[in-house]
Amino acid sequence: MAFEVTMPQMGADMTEGTIVKWFKQVGDAVERGELLAEIETDKANVEIEAYESGTLIKLIAHEGEVVPVGEVIALLGAAGEAVPDVERKPPAQPAKRDIEPEVKAAGQAPAKAPSASTVVEPAPEPVGNGRVRISPVARKIAVEAGFDYSSVRGTGPDGRILRKDVEAAIAARGASGGRQAPAPAPVPAPAARPATPAAAGTPTTLSKMRQAIARRMSQSKAAAPHYYLTLDIDMTAALEFRSQINANATEEQRVSINDLIVKACAIALERHPKFNAEFHETGLEMHERINVCIGVAMDDGLIAPAILDCQAKSLGRIAVEAKDLIARAKSGHLKADE
Repeated sequence: MAFEVTMPQMGADMTEGTIVKWFKQVGDAVERGELLAEIETDKANVEIEAYESGTLIKLIAHEGEVVPVGEVIALLGAAGEAVPDVERKPPAQPAKRDIEPEVKAAGQAPAKAPSASTVVEPAPEPVGNGRVRISPVARKIAVEAGFDYSSVRGTGPDGRILRKDVEAAIAARGASGGRQAPAPAPVPAPAARPATPAAAGTPTTLSKMRQAIARRMSQSKAAAPHYYLTLDIDMTAALEFRSQINANATEEQRVSINDLIVKACAIALERHPKFNAEFHETGLEMHERINVCIGVAMDDGLIAPAILDCQAKSLGRIAVEAKDLIARAKSGHLKADE
């Protein structure tokens, strides 16, 4: 019997994901826990694992496609098994932009939305401070290959450059004898001028990551109970303790102040388990595992992947795993449970 692989939900706010790369192809054997695909969400690239063993008998969603959460993306089954007739659903009508002005001055006419027929898919252009929309994995591959990706046309959402776009461009450069077309010369930015009233009132388009951050912060503030506690902590003894540990530690095992705080949070949550809980209208849902998220700065914003099961890990183990987690977050290799 075929087993359906669906687009997972990596957080309550995720509604869809983009297939960046398949690690397996039709006919390949797949073991439970083996990496199956890499997907891109609003905030990160994540590698998903197979939850069942079997043979990959059909790919329903292909690289570069955007798939809603819960929709089937592949089928696993027995070798030679008849392939069930499962196809992609027709895409839903495009939703309104996430960022819209909610409040309009009295008597102000609403801005006219652009006609769908007039929307043209642009080439990847510099946004904001001159950066190009490109996934973390694609950027890493380009940098390692010494490849200028600024002129690559992206096939991802909003013209974003995906891994396959960079790999294809690098392969084309190799086929042409290693020559790469020169990137267009940068146009000098005009001198800054005071903003006019019209410019000041014009909404600024945000990246998908920035939009996701704004939505989640607003929802959290509205839905979660908040309280504030301010303390002054004397860290003298903690810093001396850290110096003693790091004096004989390898580079990988060196403990940061952030690692100390993660371990302190884990100890505090073990002593006060009601704080390791999720609020519902019916009461508190208690959690046994202590997963502590750490903030990792990315080009387009901040993500907070989790160090898992901190209650069972030493300070040294937390230090090692934190470095690995940060590196994988920046290179686009986070796992689903993180």
